[in-house]
Amino acid sequence: TGLYTAPNMQPSPSTVTIGATTQADSTKSATATLTVQADAAPPAITNVSPTANETSVALDANIQIQFSDALDPSTVSTSSFVLTSPSGSIIPASVAYDATAYAVTVQPSGLLSPATPYVFTVSNAVADPSGEPLQATSSWAFTTQPVISASGVVPTSVASNPTALTVISYGGNEVTPDSSGNFTASLTPIGNSMIAAMI
Repeated sequence: TGLYTAPNMQPSPSTVTIGATTQADSTKSATATLTVQADAAPPAITNVSPTANETSVALDANIQIQFSDALDPSTVSTSSFVLTSPSGSIIPASVAYDATAYAVTVQPSGLLSPATPYVFTVSNAVADPSGEPLQATSSWAFTTQPVISASGVVPTSVASNPTALTVISYGGNEVTPDSSGNFTASLTPIGNSMIAAMI
């Protein structure tokens, strides 16, 4: 018994001969001829993460795209997989292709902004090894997780008049404590945060 696996690209010439020889008797052999045809079906996107219109996406999330078939690695690049901000500017990112899983992972080079809608686009320049491209460019949007808030107190032992202070928090937001020193400040939803009460 044996198994012949056709190559990802149609060979030239497309007719191939497969030979087999028995292990028990090397004088016994046979051949078969077959024609390898090009894949007529274009590749298609089968799954994405984050999904279309997903909300509360982590600021350090990677974008993953699953395909139905193998891709030509030369068509997988930062120009064919693009993440854009609401202003239309391109977010710098790295692109990696897993040939065994038919999957592309896009990793933004920095944290995304909170509570922000982004658009991800896969160009129809992406093609399979035989040169068959995606049928159309595909785009979808997702929104990152919002800023979170935390409550705090400036002790009166630190400041006899807390209302004279300004609490500076994530994104340069400012808030004034009440007379008892209570305040609510914004925090980045990932990583470490620090709140400073300043005179």
